[in-house]
Amino acid sequence: METSITTSGATDNAKLLMQIVPLELISVALALVVFLTARKRGLFPWGWVVLTLTPFTGMVVAAIFFLFTFFSTLDRLNALEARLGQAAEA
Repeated sequence: METSITTSGATDNAKLLMQIVPLELISVALALVVFLTARKRGLFPWGWVVLTLTPFTGMVVAAIFFLFTFFSTLDRLNALEARLGQAAEA
């Protein structure tokens, strides 16, 4: 009886890992940007960073964070425009 050791499972796992590595690198870059932006906005950055580093859902969380940041910026611009409009009328 000849026993052969197959490593197809090991190579499949290595292939899967190599597919996930670029996703995780992008997630780390997004987490860094989320951390810096959240800290600048005065939010608790660690919660957003942990959620951004979660595989496969991190991209959605980062998109939601950037959408909230965009809307916050628009609100500030609208408030500034209203203040400038009132100052010009006076």
